[in-house]
Amino acid sequence: MADVLGEALVQRRFIKLVQIEAAKCLRKMDKLKEELVLYEKRFGMNSQEAWTEYRNGKLGDDGDIMEWMMLFENYRALQKKHDRLMEINQQ
Repeated sequence: MADVLGEALVQRRFIKLVQIEAAKCLRKMDKLKEELVLYEKRFGMNSQEAWTEYRNGKLGDDGDIMEWMMLFENYRALQKKHDRLMEINQQ
């Protein structure tokens, strides 16, 4: 592709794609954070604390707890993806 379009053009397009994907991650994370805040207020602890308690078997397996932890897992996965995209963007 670089042979046909030129390396500089391919590099610019690639960086733009990375930036678009990073922005998508942030939007999804913002939506998840809104949902997580509701659980944090309800259960009186932040999601990271709850995650630790859950992983140690201290929160049980109530349906609401399970949903909260699933949302937090999704948030963490998006955060990891965003961080990696930012690393790529800085190269």
